[in-house]
Parts: sequence; C-alpha cells; structure tokens
Amino acid sequence: MNSHPSRKSYHRAIAWFLLSLVINSINDAVMKKLASTGTGMGLPVYEVIFFRLFFSTLLIATLLFWKGNAKAIKEAKHKHIYAIQGVGFLLGCLLWIYGLTQQKMTTTTMVAFSIPFWILAFSVTFLKEAFSWRLLLYMVICFTGVLVGISPSFSTLNWQANLGMVALLLAAIIFASLDIIFKAYVTRESSLTMIFYSSLLGACCSLPLACYYGRMVTLEEGAWLAFLGLSGSLLSYVLSRAYCDAALLSSLVPFRFFEMIIASILGYWLFGDAVSHDTWREVAGGVLILVGVVLATREQQG
Repeated sequence: MNSHPSRKSYHRAIAWFLLSLVINSINDAVMKKLASTGTGMGLPVYEVIFFRLFFSTLLIATLLFWKGNAKAIKEAKHKHIYAIQGVGFLLGCLLWIYGLTQQKMTTTTMVAFSIPFWILAFSVTFLKEAFSWRLLLYMVICFTGVLVGISPSFSTLNWQANLGMVALLLAAIIFASLDIIFKAYVTRESSLTMIFYSSLLGACCSLPLACYYGRMVTLEEGAWLAFLGLSGSLLSYVLSRAYCDAALLSSLVPFRFFEMIIASILGYWLFGDAVSHDTWREVAGGVLILVGVVLATREQQG
C-alpha cells in the first residue's frame, strides 16, 4: 500500500524531467537559430546572452515580489559569490552559444551529458564528498565516454568546428563549477535570490558588449529573445519539480538519453543536421557517460 504513492511520485518526476529535456533542447535550438549566421538570424552572441538574462531577471524579480520575498533581495548575503556566479554564467553562456553555432545539436547534447561527470569530480575534490575506488572507476567510464563522443569533431581539419568543441567543453566545466558553488551556498540563501542576482549581474556585464556589437532587433527576433529568457526560468522550475518528486536523482539520469533523440529531430528539422557515422559515435559516448554517471551517483548515495 505504501509503495503506490512513491511510484506515483516517481512517474511524476519522470514526466517533469522529460518536459525539462524538451525545453532544454528547444532553448538550444532557439539560441542556435538566433546566433547562427548561415542557417539562423545572425544576431551577435553578446546580444542573445544579454536579452536571455534580462528577461530571465524580470521574470524572477516578478516571482519574488509576487511571493512576498522582495526583502530577500535586499537582505541577501554573499554578494561576492553572486558576482562570481554572474560572471561565470555569462562566460559559460557565451562559450556554449558559440559552440552551438559551430557544432550539430547532437554534439552539443552529448557534451551536456558530461556536466554531471564534472560535478561529481568537483564534489569529491572541493566539497570533500565520499570517495572510493569504484567511484573512480565509474568516473573513468564517464571520461572515456567524453573522449569517444568528441573524437569525431576533432578528427576534422575545420578549425572553427574544433574551436567550437573546445568552447562547449569549457562551458560544461564552468556550468558544473557553478553548480558546485550553488550547492555549497543554497542552504544559506534562497535559490530564487541566487538565480536573480546571477542573472542580473550577468545581464549588467553583457550590456556594454551587447550595445557595442549588437544591432536593432526585429519584432520576430525580440519575441524569440523574450521566449528564451522566460523558458530558461521555466526550465529551472521544471527541473526543481522533477528533483523534488524523485527519491534518487540517479533514477532520472537514464532518461536524459531521450534528449539526444529530441536534439537529433530538432537538428535535422531546423538545421539539416544529417545522421552519420559520427553521430553514432557521439551516441555511444553519451551512453558511456550516462552509465558512468548513474553508477557513480548510486555509489555516492550508498
């Protein structure tokens, strides 16, 4: 009798998590469409980032005032941490969008699979979480998956594509580092407050670059930029619901493979990304990463 509610909660967590994968893939596709010069609208990367963070800040501020938590903005501590997060998030987004413009959707999704691996590595190194030789083995499996997945991109002599892959990997490491900072301070501050300040400071830092390199956006581009900012905040909410309903976060990781399928469909439909021999190597790398992450997470959770 007691297992039914937990099973119902788990199914709810899966539904929320699958929805987050759809939103995340759509966000990547929109950013690629806005910033790509050949197949997209050709907006400068700095401008895409600024409007994404600007609209996200507006939404989070509205939520804070609506929930009566406006005082949390004034009373927030650790503002130097927010500054680091804001600059780090800005840099990560710049690198990620540049990588999106140079690589296929499936490639960027495979690199995103590696973020939990970096989080595990940094958790053991900086947060002094439990370590074992089995955990090291599982992390080696993850890293092998990363190498298998990125090898097709580095086998080409196209330096722009290679630079795009390096940018994606650096962005993944930055995002994982920000998650570690968030994990270390989330018990001391409201998560909404931390996201608000990070988005606000990131928007402020990107504003001069957006003004200098940007151009006047059309009504259609403005609508897509607003969608990007709002959907980014929605993604955070949907993920939080999935994590609240899931008893073990590792139980959701295998479903991340569906993001590769979604990315393949969007990439083919919007950008003409064809499935090739390299795509299957990226899928194989993604599978290795997911297997390693699931085993490592369960090892940590005992």
